[in-house]
Amino acid sequence: MRVRQLEIGEFRGIVADAWYSSGTRSWWATVSIRYSSRALADPAASVDERGIAEMFPALVEPLLVVARVSRAPRGSDMADLDNATKRKLESIFDMGGGYVLDFSNARFADFVKTAIGVDPYEKYPPASKAVLLRAIWHQEPLPIVAKLNLELLEHWRIGKLIVDEEPKAAEIALHGELTAQFSVLVASADRATTEFLLKDFTAIDLDALPQVLTSRDVVEARLREIDACIESAAPLAVIFLVGSTLEGLLMELAMANAARFTAAPSAPKERGKVRPINQWRLSDLIAVSRALGILSADVSKFADHVRNFRNYIHPRQQLAEAFEPRIETARIAQHVLRAALADLQRASGRG
Repeated sequence: MRVRQLEIGEFRGIVADAWYSSGTRSWWATVSIRYSSRALADPAASVDERGIAEMFPALVEPLLVVARVSRAPRGSDMADLDNATKRKLESIFDMGGGYVLDFSNARFADFVKTAIGVDPYEKYPPASKAVLLRAIWHQEPLPIVAKLNLELLEHWRIGKLIVDEEPKAAEIALHGELTAQFSVLVASADRATTEFLLKDFTAIDLDALPQVLTSRDVVEARLREIDACIESAAPLAVIFLVGSTLEGLLMELAMANAARFTAAPSAPKERGKVRPINQWRLSDLIAVSRALGILSADVSKFADHVRNFRNYIHPRQQLAEAFEPRIETARIAQHVLRAALADLQRASGRG
């Protein structure tokens, strides 16, 4: 079979054009047909279209993964593995019967904690190793899921070497595809984002928040309500609750420390004068809290994302930007609120 060699720019053009015009379901067919059509247009080329279609997945599967991620709605940073990927992982990790490879419960907990800083038996309800791994795939951020899967794939490879067992051809193919797929995701991940999402903010002592905050009981009730909304798969409710709670906390803190907040260079001004604090927006409160060292840099950055999410309380804006909230997005918002509470606890000197 002879195929006309394409320039890199032309190849990218075919990929991008096919992706954005056809969507995920017909993507492969569209790329293969368009590639074949262009090759057929070259009199010097003789193309076997079926052969081309078979070659494409191995050549550009990593590009498809990146395209899926880049095309996801803003804020959808949690893992959402498709059924084909999960089936491949379940096969190579031998997850039938609730197992994962050769791990005991204790070794599995240690492996996962070493890989991504999470003890699955502490974070998730009691379950088999396979169920816990599926929970991680569904609920943890995509870069973290990719990192764990890569380490599990390497564990599988080393296990074969240790027992001197020759992998089957199908196993080698699956291992190669999955390694390429998750390597791209790990390589393209923002390290600062991954590190922030790995931080544990589950142990928040509301009694250690600044004394000026009188809304601790309300905050505690809202944290419980956010948990309930996540369990009920109500992501928009979570996003709005997180945004309003964060705004309320920062507003109360600012009003109790008005002189300090209004003296900050980043305090919002109108006609040369600092606006009254009760007129500040959430973005103003976040910026000044960051400038005063109350919020850390990463919390400030992600709190601003939550502010953007909360704008979708207006249906027209949600429709205009095609924002489709998912429970994974809600979990990120919940993580940001807990991180902000940890910062407030630290700022009080009582954390």
